[in-house]
Amino acid sequence: MKDFLEKIKEQARSDPKRIAFPESTEERTLNAIQKIIEERTAKPILIGTEDSIRKRISELGLNIGNLQIVDHLCDANKDYFERYSQELLEIRKEKGMTIEKARELMKQEIYY
Repeated sequence: MKDFLEKIKEQARSDPKRIAFPESTEERTLNAIQKIIEERTAKPILIGTEDSIRKRISELGLNIGNLQIVDHLCDANKDYFERYSQELLEIRKEKGMTIEKARELMKQEIYY
């Protein structure tokens, strides 16, 4: 079994993919991200406010280093927020989704 997992990790290391993590202040998520960084198997992207994520990393005593953090609510990402809201609307409009409801959902990290 270890050989199988090592093969998977080697394959991931040879071409690390970007993975977005919406629950970026959760201990289990940050521990997983630290392991991913240590093993160099992916390039994590954390979704949430930078201050709260960095604070939580510090509280947990993790050494994660330089990370890509996307604050889905900041003005710099306003265009992405609107585009993703429109995409959610298109996907769910037959189920009664409105643009207002889509925007409200997009404020939640898990939807972004």
